[in-house]
Amino acid sequence: MKQESETTSGAWRQPGRDLRLDPLWQESDLGAPIPDSPDACSMALPLWRHVVGYEERDPTTMGKLRCGYPRFYVHPVVAEFMSEARRQLASPGEIAYVFPSRATAALCSDYVRDGTGLELRLDRFGADGLHAVIGPGEAEAACREFWQHTGLIVSSRRARSALRGKDGGKDSGAEVDAILRGRIATWYGAAPDDVYLYPSGMAAIYAATDLAARLNPGARRAQLEFPYLDTMKVHERFSTGATLYADGDAADLVDRLRRDGPVGLVTTEIPSNPLLRTVSLKDVSPLLREQGAVLIVDDTIATPVNVDVTPWADIVTTSLTKFFCGAGDVIAGAAVLNPRSPHYAALSRLFRTQHENLLWHEDAEALELRSRDFAARVRQINGTAEILAEYLRSHPAIGHVWYPKFDRGGGYEPIRRPGGGYGGLISMLTEDPERRAAPFYDALRVNKGPSLGTDFTLACPYTMIAHYRELDWAENFGVSRWLIRISVGLEDADDLCARFERALSATQIAG
Repeated sequence: MKQESETTSGAWRQPGRDLRLDPLWQESDLGAPIPDSPDACSMALPLWRHVVGYEERDPTTMGKLRCGYPRFYVHPVVAEFMSEARRQLASPGEIAYVFPSRATAALCSDYVRDGTGLELRLDRFGADGLHAVIGPGEAEAACREFWQHTGLIVSSRRARSALRGKDGGKDSGAEVDAILRGRIATWYGAAPDDVYLYPSGMAAIYAATDLAARLNPGARRAQLEFPYLDTMKVHERFSTGATLYADGDAADLVDRLRRDGPVGLVTTEIPSNPLLRTVSLKDVSPLLREQGAVLIVDDTIATPVNVDVTPWADIVTTSLTKFFCGAGDVIAGAAVLNPRSPHYAALSRLFRTQHENLLWHEDAEALELRSRDFAARVRQINGTAEILAEYLRSHPAIGHVWYPKFDRGGGYEPIRRPGGGYGGLISMLTEDPERRAAPFYDALRVNKGPSLGTDFTLACPYTMIAHYRELDWAENFGVSRWLIRISVGLEDADDLCARFERALSATQIAG
């Protein structure tokens, strides 16, 4: 197979509507898949009120959705597969949730029993190890929570294959997995055998935290910087929780960590989502090493093209759904063990014996094809995002811009590779956001919906989508409910700035 190209010329492109030139931004686009693919991982929420309608489960809004982010919205093909499982396996009033293996179904059953006291039974359903949990309808909410928080999901491609009675293609799957693991390993100075593939980025985080915690059973956990929603949920739902350290400079952070007592497991994002701050790994790491803590770093947003966290991280997790794929139509993740970590031998033993490769071979094949120009895409996005961030920062209608280049904490520069950029994510507030954020979002002519890392620009009111039922809590950590997150794509930089200018001008007129 062709290996990664350093130019985006001739790279794989999604057939159908070109979302870089013809974005899904108008009211009539509500619910359309982003991208135009049967396996799309996002959906169009073009107006602010659509986001509210989605969070409130408004029937009019929900009735328009043709798909959604797979951990939060069960894909129609997966829903059809689960309906068939319910028809064949469940009694009236019971639910059936299908998971990629018996082990993952058993984990769900344990989660439901521990949280609700309800008992579920397990049954094989479909080929290649798929298993369903079956039980009372009252268990559905807990099953849905487990699906979302762990990311141990059945992808749309796998469900489609199961409905058609296809087998797993194990030989081709092993070959493409080896190519993917080799491609990923080169960025971390690791061997392919140090790379473990998962059916989602969150599944990689769930597995990494679960296995790493076994090195220090019962020890305190810490999360450095305000994280993506489900990272904290993994700590809260599958352990006794983690202490969140979300402000202060490096010296203050080290002092607080030392004062609060030893930690056994620490997670952080490079940079954090959505405030794009980076903890100073070089300052924090000596204390963590002294305490024997395992440090898990998620580099999804920065990507290993731009940063090197291996001098400090014990495990690196990354969502391959995002920049690595670029197309927005494959859900996958990876955990990489750092061979230079003092915990490497112990972690290797755990991962080798406990890891279950649940990345479906058709998803792996699609991911291999789409990731061949990973580095070239990221470098182009770096340049465009930096231009847009500087433009927004200087605009009088913008209240604040978060972007790694502007972070005063100083944690990003020491890990930035020579020639590396600042990534493709920007967060922003308009001036007078309570009045102007929604009109600006509505007028912005880019694709609008959840997720990030696509080769087309994608914007969303991040806090409203991720923390709708805990907005006050998020604002206590400086995450405004009016914050808009922008994932920059491969559009022309001047054209993209012009689109933002038009939206900001419309906002001023409307105001």
